[in-house]
Amino acid sequence: MRKLFFLLVILASCTTRVPTIRSGQKVIERRYFEVMGAGDSLRNTSAATIAIWFRPKAGPPLNQDLFNLSVGGPKEMDHKSRAGIRIIPNGAFQSVARADDLEELSEITSAPGLVKKNVWQHLALTIDYTNKKQEFYVDGKRIESTGRNIFTKPTTSDTPSQRVTLGAEDDGSFAFFYGDLAGAYVERRILTEVEIHKIMKETRP
Repeated sequence: MRKLFFLLVILASCTTRVPTIRSGQKVIERRYFEVMGAGDSLRNTSAATIAIWFRPKAGPPLNQDLFNLSVGGPKEMDHKSRAGIRIIPNGAFQSVARADDLEELSEITSAPGLVKKNVWQHLALTIDYTNKKQEFYVDGKRIESTGRNIFTKPTTSDTPSQRVTLGAEDDGSFAFFYGDLAGAYVERRILTEVEIHKIMKETRP
């Protein structure tokens, strides 16, 4: 089972065994990061876990993307987010996910007010495409969420992600995150709460 793991500390290259990170385009004095070599991470899989450490510097006036794996298919297809997590303006967490590149968005949202300014927090999302289920874990604890899971296929499409990015929408054009990111992680299965605690410790900034 393939596991992709990387740390975002200070803009730096990782070892050859894991994806490298390079700076993306600079827009309005903010940067996003494009993860190189992670395009196949959610290709033809029935389940996934994505996670990241983050420390917000300001409350979001707009959506702020933390971790985004865009769908595959031709670049002219404007369909986003095979899997992604973001902060929305009321301080809640929200997922964005699709199994098929052409299907509608599956989205769940946590309770508001969970985001803490200037505090490191760990956010994980598990996605079960087969059983149409997503769950959030904040600082290792599962939290309730509401929304819709309308995955039309039991596995993701057999196409690579166009982009994997941190801190903005997949093309670096909007939804910029204000703050620090570290310990981004993706795996092609559902992690248990115990396993999520383990990766929290291993990736703590």
